[in-house]
Amino acid sequence: MGCDSPAIQKKKMKRMRSEFINERSRVLGPLKEQIKKLEEQIETNEKKLGVLTAEMQAASYAKKSDKINILSRSIFFCQAEIDALFDKLEALTNDLEAHSLIFDDKLEQMEKQWRMQ
Repeated sequence: MGCDSPAIQKKKMKRMRSEFINERSRVLGPLKEQIKKLEEQIETNEKKLGVLTAEMQAASYAKKSDKINILSRSIFFCQAEIDALFDKLEALTNDLEAHSLIFDDKLEQMEKQWRMQ
């Protein structure tokens, strides 16, 4: 940081840290929001799957083959949607973890540099 006075150096460090935190929030925030939405979609679909499964059991007990066929397809597609959402969730979670590690390493390096001054 050159020949700046300690007060100026401290101001520059605070500004750099603030910019870094803003950048981290700009990158990680949307990922966290997408993860939250996916988790909500998964929960909604799992509840729907539970209802479909209960309806299937009732249709099986009542021996309603037409309804069983319809519900079987609905259960299949609902489970497929849940699986696809979990795949997306896993990918986003991996992205979030990777970006978080990068930001954590950067912050650690910045703090080491500041302590040395």
